[in-house]
Amino acid sequence: MAEAGHFEVRELRIHGVGGSPGEALLGLRSRDDAVVVGEGRGTVFLARRAGREDRNVEGYDWGALTSSSPLQPLWILLLPFTLLNVAGWMHPSFDSAKRRQVDLIRMLVQALGILLTVTWTLWTAILLVDLVGYQLVARLWGQRWSGLGVAAGTVATGGAMFALFWIGRTTKKEFEARTPVPDVLADDEAMRRWGTEEALDSPAFFAHERDVDKGLSVHLLAAGIALCAVAIKSATAFGANRLLIGQLFTPVGGLQIGLLILLAFASWTTGGQVPGTRQPRMRSAVAATIAVALTNGCFSALVLLVGRQVIAEVKAGPASIEKPWGPELALLDIFLLVALVWAVFGALFIWKWARSGNAEDLAARRSWIGEELDGVEPTYRKKIARTRGLAEAGHRADALLSFFASSFLILSVIAASVRAEPSWNPMLWLQPPDATDLGFRVAEWVLPATVVAAIAVVRRSASTVRLRRTIGILWDVLTFWPRRFHPFAVRPYTERAVPEFQG
Repeated sequence: MAEAGHFEVRELRIHGVGGSPGEALLGLRSRDDAVVVGEGRGTVFLARRAGREDRNVEGYDWGALTSSSPLQPLWILLLPFTLLNVAGWMHPSFDSAKRRQVDLIRMLVQALGILLTVTWTLWTAILLVDLVGYQLVARLWGQRWSGLGVAAGTVATGGAMFALFWIGRTTKKEFEARTPVPDVLADDEAMRRWGTEEALDSPAFFAHERDVDKGLSVHLLAAGIALCAVAIKSATAFGANRLLIGQLFTPVGGLQIGLLILLAFASWTTGGQVPGTRQPRMRSAVAATIAVALTNGCFSALVLLVGRQVIAEVKAGPASIEKPWGPELALLDIFLLVALVWAVFGALFIWKWARSGNAEDLAARRSWIGEELDGVEPTYRKKIARTRGLAEAGHRADALLSFFASSFLILSVIAASVRAEPSWNPMLWLQPPDATDLGFRVAEWVLPATVVAAIAVVRRSASTVRLRRTIGILWDVLTFWPRRFHPFAVRPYTERAVPEFQG
């Protein structure tokens, strides 16, 4: 205890992104040298054991909030929602931009978030209602069972979207519902609404549970409306070879592209950067475009896989159908082209910066073996240079992501303009593509393999320290922000860590 008239000073350490450092947070090498003095859900307060120097050094370890869940590999399924949510926070600073610009960016991101929920509903319905419930069931057991298949597929689609709602609501109870300390909301017993210019310096920045509830209700309503449209389309097209639910995707996808272009113009001037540094442009649009592209790409892969199974079953019988899918895959070859070009460009980008690293400022080793080191060896110098080059590539990664987003938007607009057949009904503007196209033959292998590989990499990170740290940094950055712009995003660890630390 501190003596009378003296204050006891305690040093509290908090680690950054990239996973839990454990006892290393306190400068210790062994877990036995640390003692747990407090514990929360996924968080630990550590201190050095009595008898050691600097006993008053404590640490707050929140790393388990983002790395302890056994379902973490499945978080990649929520990545589009998480990216869309981050896009809403990537507006210019309030000091450097007009309020109208910030409000416009936020409004566009909110609209894109609702459309993303709608597209998830439509894609799920295409898979479960059209391909499986209607076409595959009819081919396997006869047309008389297709009605039951459609009904079951519709219920399953609604269940899938409600599962997203349930996950958001359950995680909200564990994170956003964390009660702030009394001093935070002393002027208001209820959770406040978001302020127009509320930023990180606000003590109540992580205290907006009611806004998450409102967002969940809005997006559940959007999914319900989309599901009603699916039911109507299924009823009107019942009896044909295909329900062509993907026709609903044509106007929705066109609206998405239009809003993304508007968002690119609205976020072109960023501002708020440190003088003399690079200023990434249209950051919100880049994040939102990647979210949309990931959603369309992953679901396209699933539609291809299921569609091929439908073709196989049809060819085994007397009927013949070569295109079980609809116009939802009309721009698949464009997405694949952009993805492949971006992959090649990204590999060259990384290779260039890895070779451009420099470590000539480090002294060369002149000491003999067994003597105190006075410099670095040539092989170690090359390793340091490569690491520095890759670090610089990471700082310039916005150029790589901007290239992908810009290419995706520009080529999508060009391809849609060339292939569109305008009529009074926008759902008929794009026609289903042929299964014999070269792009389809490549896509049916590349896209599913990419999705599986991404999940495998995230799973692999659980046992690989270096990979876990790299992916952990990305997850920690993406899941830092409150779910203001999409409630289906991965739950933010800060909603629990910050109020807990404040208390």
